[in-house]
Formats: sequence, structure tokens, C-alpha cells
Amino acid sequence: MQKTIAMLTAAITAVTLTGCGGGKSKLGSTLEVSFDNAFSSQEVKGPEFSVSKFIPIGEQILMLGHDKDYAAKVAIYDPASGTTTTAEMKYMENASDERMIDIMGAYGSKNGGCEILYYDYTMNENWEIESQCYYIESYDSSMKLVGSRDVTENIGEEASFYNVIADNSGNIYAMSNTMDGMQYITVRDENFKEKGIVEVEAEWLDQLFCSANGTVYVSGYNSMGGMLFGSIDPETLTLSEVDVEGMPEYYNGTLAGADDYDFFVYDSTSVKGINTEKGTCEEVLNWMNSDFSGDYVSSVAALPGNRFLTSMYDENYESSTLWQMEERSEEELKNMEVISLSALYTSSDLVNAVGKFNRSSDKLRIIIKDYSADVTDEEDSWSAAMDLFSKDMTSGKVADIICTEGLNFESYANKGVFVDLYTLMENDESFNKDDYFQNFFTSLEYKEKLMRMGFSFNVNTLAAKKEYVGDKSGISPAEFMEIIRNTPDGMDVFPNMTRSTLLYSMMAGNIGTFVDTVNATCNFNTPEFIELLEVCSTYPADDHLDYENMDNTDWEQYWEAEELAYRNDTALFKNAYIEEPRRIHELLAGDFGGDEVTFVGFPTTVEGSSGGVFQTDFTIAISSQSKYQEEIWEFFKFMLSEEHQNSLEWNFPVNKKSYEQKIKETLEDKEEYNKFYYLGNEEIEIGFPTQEEMDKLTEYIGSITQSAFYDESVMEIIDEETQMYFAGDQDAKQTAEMIQSRVGLYLSEQS
Repeated sequence: MQKTIAMLTAAITAVTLTGCGGGKSKLGSTLEVSFDNAFSSQEVKGPEFSVSKFIPIGEQILMLGHDKDYAAKVAIYDPASGTTTTAEMKYMENASDERMIDIMGAYGSKNGGCEILYYDYTMNENWEIESQCYYIESYDSSMKLVGSRDVTENIGEEASFYNVIADNSGNIYAMSNTMDGMQYITVRDENFKEKGIVEVEAEWLDQLFCSANGTVYVSGYNSMGGMLFGSIDPETLTLSEVDVEGMPEYYNGTLAGADDYDFFVYDSTSVKGINTEKGTCEEVLNWMNSDFSGDYVSSVAALPGNRFLTSMYDENYESSTLWQMEERSEEELKNMEVISLSALYTSSDLVNAVGKFNRSSDKLRIIIKDYSADVTDEEDSWSAAMDLFSKDMTSGKVADIICTEGLNFESYANKGVFVDLYTLMENDESFNKDDYFQNFFTSLEYKEKLMRMGFSFNVNTLAAKKEYVGDKSGISPAEFMEIIRNTPDGMDVFPNMTRSTLLYSMMAGNIGTFVDTVNATCNFNTPEFIELLEVCSTYPADDHLDYENMDNTDWEQYWEAEELAYRNDTALFKNAYIEEPRRIHELLAGDFGGDEVTFVGFPTTVEGSSGGVFQTDFTIAISSQSKYQEEIWEFFKFMLSEEHQNSLEWNFPVNKKSYEQKIKETLEDKEEYNKFYYLGNEEIEIGFPTQEEMDKLTEYIGSITQSAFYDESVMEIIDEETQMYFAGDQDAKQTAEMIQSRVGLYLSEQS
């Protein structure tokens, strides 16, 4: 251990960055991170709607999307002037409750403008199409409506196509499919009269796009599940497959090329440039190094001079912003102070927060090292990423900020790797702990120190009808077993129970019931745990159902029985996962049918605990060796601020004001569709959330004292030993003793 500490305290070296937009940086910590393909960004004024797709038209960019009411919108953006002009879309004014109009496609025209293809149809009471027509509006380059025409006769009534594009010669291409799953591409003239069909042997056609030189490409997947990629000849109606080395198997979108690239593809990690003559694919822009999460990218367009226009969704995917991005200069890189952040895997929320923080500073940057990105062709990529992280740590390569998800946090904490955040809080006069759920902070403590921070949470608990369990929250293992013994005949403890799922539901919810990480002890050899094993053995084996041969009807019956189990009193406990305020209303009014419900919580031996646990998306810690501790604390405060916390979705904010705002928005949301809840095939009207339900939620959140503890190694030990018990190779007491011995040894090795 002394050798490890010596490595961790190795001399801090100065920052050096090499290469324009690339190279390696030696940090204030001792971890090297890549700063390759880093771009700066400047927000530009976009249209008054959310943009989902870009289509280049000459030097301008056609933008497709929808407004807040989900009405389709089309606009054109001029990068030279930075102006956006939205199409009138006059034909949409004909839409009504009876007459529905969809946009089938929008594409560039030979005059530098665009055309919008509409599908106009009516349906009868049986949802059958009664009438339909296709209509085109033509716009010039300034988005002035210059003409319109009906093309129904040319398209025909049986047409089924999507992803419509145009090449530089005025040919129109559309992907089509038949009811029997055939995939093909039709080539049409400007009035949509069919010129021919390109037959493609594919399992699925994914995207059509036009390259910078006007060649149309198609991507998809062949019958073997492999990548299909090729160019289309509109004269011979043939597809020529193109072989590109390094082409990703999956990507989110394609875009016409610029400069040295014929086209680009982009995914959640980067934009990659393709040169078909050389047959090469290489990363051009790295999203994380450019201060964005690729999970929020809605579309990308290439601009001359190695620049890109990018549309980014907000955290709720409800609106978007436009950003112009260009490669960072060598001088710009040299003048930056770089803070490293290491993670086995990255959360999109973390990457998004880092990006927002970086964009607010000209001199300071947080750069993320994602160890999973260095793993290739590994069956267990998590373990492989862990091995890479562990090798760096033991050799003294330590980041300034460490994401602790998936790590043996307690082991590293015992070695003094992390800073006590309470010290930074106390030294910061601008920080008030009363502004946050302090019990959430307390739940993350280890040995009375706060060495990691979470920034949002979900609530996990066991819920049951009050008539069966009473009104007590926070029960002991003995009380839990008493409830199980008194479960009414014909009622399972959990729905669709098997012996393993019952045990897993208890263990995975919070192993901390049986494991004390502070003192490196465990308590599996107790009468309550032995009895739990014995109860589990009375349930069916995991293979009692032939899952592989269950048809759709079997699965529907299986899931319907599970979803209706609490309303029908066929199951006692629901593992209640509450990730937003509305969920408690769905739980109480929907799952439990409006009956009184008690949040019993997981069995616990912690005094004063309600049995519920906080679950965090991720937690991060500050290295005790980092010279940037105060700067990192500013980043932590940014993530705890109302500005950031108000943007959280599917998680509860730690900031109380942001939490109250989320409650307020939930109570004010009276959208009609929110009155309904679906269980099995039933649509149930449950009304809207009430203040009483919100108060119940807030009170329960305030009663939680623990964060969920899960250790894969402990779970593997439990699984191995209990499988021997279920197979009859040892009795329940022997099993409990073996688990006690093996887990105890494991804990002592980690301390």
C-alpha cells in the first residue's frame, strides 16, 4: 500500500499540448488524456422551432423540424449571413380533424430553393384510409412560395416510401418497402413520376443522402446483420457497394462532405470523414473534446474550412439550439489549463454538464477520459475498462476528477485517494448546505466524510398495500420475514416470482442491509437470512417457464399478470422506482388502484432508516493530489446550481428550489393524455397528480438515509452459493455460512 501511495503522490508536471486540435496533454494530475479533434463552438440564431434534420442545398442548409405543438416546420439557413427564413407551408392550412396532412419529405430543387412533399389523407371510424393525395409546394432560395402541384397521379395509391432526397440533376430518390419486408429504392423525376427501381438485397435500409459531388449513397444492413453501404447510379438503376476501412457499424446520421471528404457520418462519440477514393474513414470532430454530449446531437452539416453546423437538443429533447463549430488553434490550446476526469463509462448528463461548464470558460477545460472507449472486442467490456483504470491507478496515473461508478469506492477511499468535500463546503461562504437535501449528502458519506458527490437521484423502495403490511416504514429483516410468513394464500411476495428473482429483488435493492463497508463486516449467517433462503426455495425454479418458446400471446399474458398484480392482489410487494414526481401518482392511483399504500422500504438494520434508498446516475470525487481542487469545486457548484438542476429530466434535483419547481410543473400540467395510465392492455383513467401525493413523496424523500449499495463481486458470491443450495448440494445454514465467510474475506481484502 505504501508503494501505491507513493505513486499517487508523484510530482505534478506542467501542462503541455501538442498539435493543432490534437496531441496528448500532461496534466496537473498524473493522467494523460487525449485532446484530439477538439472544436470550439459559437451559438448562432436558429429558427423558432426544434431542428431535427439538415439538408445541404448549395451553400445554404435546409432545416426540418417541429414547433412546441409538434407541427412540422421547414426553414433555410444561410451560413454566410447567419439568417434563417421559415417556409410559409400554406398547404398545411388545409389540415383539420378529419383531413390529416403529413410531410413526406423536403429536398433541394435545381433553382437553389426547396420542395416540400405533402401526404393528404382522410380516415374512417375504423382507421382505414378513405381518400389520399400527394401535393408539392416549391420555394425559391429565399423561401418564397413560387408554385405548387398535385402529383397524386404520378405516385399512385399503393406507394409506400420514406426518406426522400434529390441529387444535383433533379432526380428524386425514395426508400420504399412492401408488406412482405422487401426493401427497394425508387428513382423519380421532379414531378415524382417513376423512372425505375433499384432493387437492394437488404434486411433494412437506413439512410439515403447526397454527397458533395451529387452522388447518392444508401446505407443499411444486409441479411446477415452486417453493414450495407453503396452508391446509386440513376441511369443503370444499380447499387455499387463501397468498401471503407474503419467505417462504423452503427451511426446516427450522414451528411454531405466538404474539403477532403466525400461525406461524413456521425454517432454519439464523433464525426468521421469518409474518402471513397482512398477507402478511409477517420475521426474529424470528437464531441466530448468539443464540449458536447453526442447523445443530444439531432443533426450535423459540413461547412467549408473544416467547420460544422450542429443542432443540439436540450436535456428534455423538447427544443434545440444551433452551433457553428470550428477546429481550435494551436495557440488556443497552449493557453488552456486542463483538468482531467476519468470514468469507466460516461453518462450523457455528466458529459453535457462538463460541456456547459467548459463553454463558460476561455482558460479552463475539463477533459474526460472514457476507459470504455479504449476497449475493443471484449465480451465483458465493463471488466476490461476496470482493468485499464486499475492499471493506471496502480502506476500512479490519477485524474483530477474520478467518476466512482463501477469502482470499489471504499477501497480507494481507505487509501486516501479522495478529498473530503465537507471541507470545501465549509471553506466556501457562498455555499449553503440548507439549499440542498442534506440527507442525500449524508447518504453518500463514508466514515463520516463526503468523498463523492451525486447531483441527482431516484428513489427505490418496496411498496405494498397498507391493509397487508400496516403503515410502518423501515422494517428489520425479522419484521420482513414476519410479513412474508403472513402473506395471504394465493398472493406472491413479488409478481411472477422464481426462487432467484425473489432473492435478487432483496439483495440488489440494497446489499447494504447485510454488508457494512465501513467496518468491513457482513451479517449473512443470521436466522432471518437463513429463513429468506428457505422461503426462496419454495418458489419455482428459474426455468419453470419455457421463455424461448413463448409466443406473443404468452408474453402478453405474462406481462399483464405482472402489471395488474397489485390491483388484483396477486402480489404483495412492488419494487417501486420513482424517478420523477408524476411517477408517485401513477404508482398510487394506477398500480395500486387508489388504495392506501405504505412505502415499507428494504429490510434495514440502520437505526432511523425508512428503508428507502437513493440511487444516483453517477457520483464523482476530487483527487487528493489535484492542484485544481478549488476550480473543480466551482464545477461541482455549477452542477448543483438551479441553472443546471432545473434542466434535469427523469431524475430528482438535489437543489431544493429546483425540486420545488419540478413539483410545481407536475401539478400544473393538465394535458389530457396525462390522465390515463396503461396496465397490460387496459387504459385506466387516473386523473392528475395531487398536492397530497406530492407531500407524501417529499416527506418520504426527507426520511431516506441511505444510498443504494451494489457490489458485483458480492452478488456473484451470493449467486454461486445459492445455486448450490437450490440444487440440493448444501442446506440453507451451510449456504449462509459460506456466503458469510467468502464475503467477509472479500471485504477484508478491500479494506
